[in-house]
Amino acid sequence: MKNMRTAPEFQSLADSIVQLAQNRIVYFIPSPGNWGDALINAGTFQFLDSIDCNHTVLQRSELLKILPESHEQGILDALILVGGGGGWCEIWSSTRSFVREISLKVSQVIVLPTTYDLEPIVGTGDNVTYFARDLEISNRRLPEAKFCHDMAFFLDLSVPQESTMLPRVVALRVDRERSTQARNFEFSVDMSLLGDAFSSVLPLFEIINRFERVVSDRLHIAIAGCLLGKDVTLLPGIYPKSQSVYESSIRENYPESRFVEWDDFQFWPLNERQ
Repeated sequence: MKNMRTAPEFQSLADSIVQLAQNRIVYFIPSPGNWGDALINAGTFQFLDSIDCNHTVLQRSELLKILPESHEQGILDALILVGGGGGWCEIWSSTRSFVREISLKVSQVIVLPTTYDLEPIVGTGDNVTYFARDLEISNRRLPEAKFCHDMAFFLDLSVPQESTMLPRVVALRVDRERSTQARNFEFSVDMSLLGDAFSSVLPLFEIINRFERVVSDRLHIAIAGCLLGKDVTLLPGIYPKSQSVYESSIRENYPESRFVEWDDFQFWPLNERQ
C-alpha cells in the first residue's frame, strides 16, 4: 500500500501529542460520518498504536457525560484528541461546535488534521492545538494551524490483489456537498454511503481494488484509490476541500492522480487521461 507513514508531518503530530499528554489521561474521539470517515478513524487508530499512545476511545456523547457541568466543578485534566475531517464548514459544522463545548472543560485539546472553512471558535483560550490537512483553505481561515496530512494517508492494510481487473468505477456523491456543477452518471454509486465512520475499511478497499481507475468527487474514495496505486480522477464538491487536500498531499505523492474541474471533465471516453 502506497501510504505516507514516513512523512515528517506525522512525526510532528506525534511530538505534539506526547508533549501535551504528559501524565494526563488521553481520550480519542473518532469522527462521525460515512465510510470515508472510517478511513480517517482507522488511520488514526493505527497512528496512535504506532506511537504507543495509551488512550481511551469515547464517542462524543460519552465524553460530554463525564465533563464537569460548570466552572465551579473545575476542569477535566485530560488531553482530548478530536478526530479530523470536514466538520468545520457551513454544511457540516459539528466538529467546530463540539470543540467549542469541550474546550472550556478540559485541560488540552488537539484537533487532528481537519479542513477549516469557518473561522476558529470564539472564546477559547490557548488550550486548543489545531492541525490542518491542507495548506489552502485552512491556511486562510486558521493560519496558526499546524499542517499534517489527512490521517487516512497513514493507513497500512493488506488488500488481496484481484486477478481480473475491471476498467473503472465512478463514485459520485449525492449529498449536500455535491457540487452545483456536478453531472449525473447512470452507473455511478456513492460508495461512501454504503458504510459509516465505524465500519471496517477493508471491504471498501477490496471493492476499489477490483478496478483499474477511480473517478470520484468523494475525497476519501480518491484517497483509497491513491493508496492502492490506482489511476484516480478527483472532482470537486461544493467547496474547495478536495482540491486543497489534492494540492497539499496528493499531487506530489501520487502522480497517477489528478484533480479535474467539472467544466473540464467528460465521462467518455474514460480510457483517456483528463
